[in-house]
Amino acid sequence: MDVQTFHGGQDWAHLDNFKEDFSVTTNTVVGPMKARAAAAASVNTTEHYPSADFEPAFSKLQVLLLLLLYLGLRDAADAPCSQGFIWPETGTKYESQFMMGNGASELIDLVVRSSLPQDGAAPAWKPGGTLTQYKEYERSSKAQGMVTKDAAAKDVQLTCIVNPCNPTGDYIAVGDMMNYIEEHVPDGTTVMVDESMQPWHGPEWRCDSLTNNMDWIKAQYESRDVKVWIMHSWTKIWSCAGLRLGSVIGPDPAIVAAVRKKQVPWSLNTCAIAFCAEAVDDVEYLEDTWAKTPAWRKLSTDVLSAEFPQWSVHGEPWLSWIWIDTKDAELTEKIVVAAKANGTPVRTGAAGYNMPTFFRMAVRSPENTADFWECIRGIK
Repeated sequence: MDVQTFHGGQDWAHLDNFKEDFSVTTNTVVGPMKARAAAAASVNTTEHYPSADFEPAFSKLQVLLLLLLYLGLRDAADAPCSQGFIWPETGTKYESQFMMGNGASELIDLVVRSSLPQDGAAPAWKPGGTLTQYKEYERSSKAQGMVTKDAAAKDVQLTCIVNPCNPTGDYIAVGDMMNYIEEHVPDGTTVMVDESMQPWHGPEWRCDSLTNNMDWIKAQYESRDVKVWIMHSWTKIWSCAGLRLGSVIGPDPAIVAAVRKKQVPWSLNTCAIAFCAEAVDDVEYLEDTWAKTPAWRKLSTDVLSAEFPQWSVHGEPWLSWIWIDTKDAELTEKIVVAAKANGTPVRTGAAGYNMPTFFRMAVRSPENTADFWECIRGIK
């Protein structure tokens, strides 16, 4: 699999003593269980084709954004994010700018292909201004023959920004993100902003999201020919990486339609559609996520501060992972090897990210995390 990007989540199935996967950024709350049950039940209908338009998941996922907003704002009159990409039913203003796909990876690839120059110019892309970021954007761009430029470069057709940034944990508030795009994304080009980890921000996550700024996105396209795409991988928040669920919001209906024509038919299978259609209704699951993730993350950062004060810890307090710099590449490698042997694998910062003193650990239950710390203390 040398042609694929190194990715966490690949070790667990090969461990005889597997306990918990700390190598991925999926939700610490496993589930949602009703959605899992719906996916399992859908196997009984696999003699039929799945819906080519991804219904009912396509419509219900758009309603999800409304549910996420109003969980903490029960009275619609009090909702500060009631404009933009929120609609409670199909057939409304921005539905034609919405696509679903086989995880974010398929949609990333489709948008990358759509950004290739048509004038014979040398194809190039650049990442956002972080030390490193999720590598699928680089993999897909290079697969299309694009060269990688520095974040300050202007001679590119594509800019890819991950916010919150996986793995570094860097986060840019929405106003600063819009300013960054206006200042650093060249006219006549494409920018993808990955907001896959944004829902952990809390019930009002859309208030600080580009999805709530569709008028600005329209203005960027009409005034500068800058095509802004907002990417979401729903496999993280719903902890369903094995099913593959993603969506993307495009800058204009005609542009989205052109990209949609190149999508492979039936890219979402029966189980994924059934899972998504049920998951969007599980309000309790999201409330559980927002309660447990920051609390359990703090338990780990407290251990790091008390027992490993020489290490540096990165990321927002509400994120589903911690990015840790031990300042020692040899020590980090020992931690990665020992964690895997302990049945609690972590994500090395060496492979792909080229940051060998770092490792990433997921937020997990206090019980399983305590076992992980015991393993690390042995190395110390």
